[in-house]
Amino acid sequence: MSQFNKYVSKNPFTGQLIQEFSNWSHQRIHESIQLSRKAYLNWRDTDIEQRKKFLSTLAAYLRMKVDDWAVVITSEMGKPLGQSKAEILKSARLCDYYYQQLERLSADRIIPMDGNRSGIVKVQPQGAVLGVMPWNFPVWQAIRFAVPVISGGNVVLLKHAQNVGITASLIEDAIQYATGMEGVLINTYVSHEDASLYLSNDHIIGTSLTGSERAGVAIGQMAGMNIKKTVMELGGSDVYIVLKDADFNLSVQTAVKARLNNNGQTCIAAKRFFIHSDIFNDWCEAYSDLMNQSKIGDPMDLTNNLSGLARADLAQTLAIQVEKTVEMGATKLVEGGIDRDNPSIYHPEVLVSIHENSPLAQEETFGPVAALFPFVDEEDMLKRVNASRYGLGASIWTQDNAYGIKLAEKIEVGSVAVNQMMSSDPRLPFGGVKKSGFGREMSSEGFLEFLNIKTIIADNE
Repeated sequence: MSQFNKYVSKNPFTGQLIQEFSNWSHQRIHESIQLSRKAYLNWRDTDIEQRKKFLSTLAAYLRMKVDDWAVVITSEMGKPLGQSKAEILKSARLCDYYYQQLERLSADRIIPMDGNRSGIVKVQPQGAVLGVMPWNFPVWQAIRFAVPVISGGNVVLLKHAQNVGITASLIEDAIQYATGMEGVLINTYVSHEDASLYLSNDHIIGTSLTGSERAGVAIGQMAGMNIKKTVMELGGSDVYIVLKDADFNLSVQTAVKARLNNNGQTCIAAKRFFIHSDIFNDWCEAYSDLMNQSKIGDPMDLTNNLSGLARADLAQTLAIQVEKTVEMGATKLVEGGIDRDNPSIYHPEVLVSIHENSPLAQEETFGPVAALFPFVDEEDMLKRVNASRYGLGASIWTQDNAYGIKLAEKIEVGSVAVNQMMSSDPRLPFGGVKKSGFGREMSSEGFLEFLNIKTIIADNE
């Protein structure tokens, strides 16, 4: 049986098998639905103070467990240990945000109407939400989805990626500890096909997916057949635009981090770099020099900023994308590729002279490969930027902040950062457009996604 038919935790850097989890039977799936339903009937009636206590307890728990959990994350999916710690601490900060905002987000809105009448807008829980989560940020992605859902009085069924089954179980333990209640979040070990058993049940009122475009199609079909709401974040081919007046050194230094964070396996990582032709050659040289200096090795060694990809097959996929792009005329300024001794390691590569129809121009690349494009005319550059079927994030570099904001308005994405790398923040809504998905996570928008926004019209007292 392949790892895609069961949950297999395997250290990608060492190749060591850590643990395997069998897929649940249909009986076990139905039992989990019953437990979730029971938990919902209790959790939905909790008051604001109890939910705030959940948030503060979870934040403290995550901070207490940061060192232990970081080792598990790095062992299962291979990111550098320091980045695993940062992911957990960011998850704790999301809990802090909702703790501070929960009363405001949950409050009734009173809207005056004609005569002696008012509209009362309430937000109310509805049931369970199925979360289909990815491996690249195994704690952060699950927490950023689950915490707003649970804070609003709903409950969660978590279907995590099949290579991070241990991390997924830790998340279930943490939620049970913080709520003091079994079943508020249930970690499941189910096949992709058996996800339909959840989505066909009336207790599950929607699903949130972060993953591939192909996964989005599969889950979207299941959800649509059962008339379930979906939120989807399906990846991207984010752009990093450097105008000729940009801070040269800062834009170069940040571009390296924007491409290499999480070993390049980030949906909002910069993947297509558009550099003004006046500075293109110098910028490419400086960027290539820094990419060449990346320290690659054991992810448990805090001095390394790169390690291996999460699975060896992902490195193979990336190598094929690069090979096809080179066959279409691209040139490598930095030549890396798959390590001779460790098949999970992909050494950084930088390419130029890239055909607009090649994989590096059209597809999402998950790994430390950068595609550099020169531009002269900004309108033409925007057409090329917006030609992508993806629309998740972008970064713009210019010393004219007002112009940067004006340019940001023209880019067809969900989020744009001016003079910083693109990143998510609990205070801001996050999500994409086009094939990058729909719906929003975090902030007030993420809190409201799966709640019933109920209107009551009545006479004033």
